[in-house]
Amino acid sequence: MKNVDFLLFDAKNYSKELTSRDLDTFREYIRKSPFFGNFGIILSRHGASSTCHESIYESLRDGLKIVVLDQDDLLLMLDYLENGKIPLDVIENKYNELLLQL
Repeated sequence: MKNVDFLLFDAKNYSKELTSRDLDTFREYIRKSPFFGNFGIILSRHGASSTCHESIYESLRDGLKIVVLDQDDLLLMLDYLENGKIPLDVIENKYNELLLQL
C-alpha cells in the first residue's frame, strides 16, 4: 500500500454486524493522521451491515479506504498460513473488491 507509514487496525468483537456509526471514529483517525495514508482495517467478528458497506463505499469517494475483515476472513488467513500460502492475500483480495466499487 503506497503512502502508508502505519497501518491502522481496529478490532470490534461485537455480537452484531458493524453499523455505519461504528465507522465514524475510525474515519476520523484516518483523516487526522497522514501516516495512515487514508487506509485502515477493521476486524469485526460478524462483518459489516449493508448500511455500513454503503458508508464504506461513500468513503471511497473521499479517498478513504476501509477494509472490514470478518471471522471467516481471519480463519481463511490461518488456513492460508497452515497451507504455506500468504495470508496477506486475503486482505489484498478484500482491498481489490473494495476498489472495484469505484
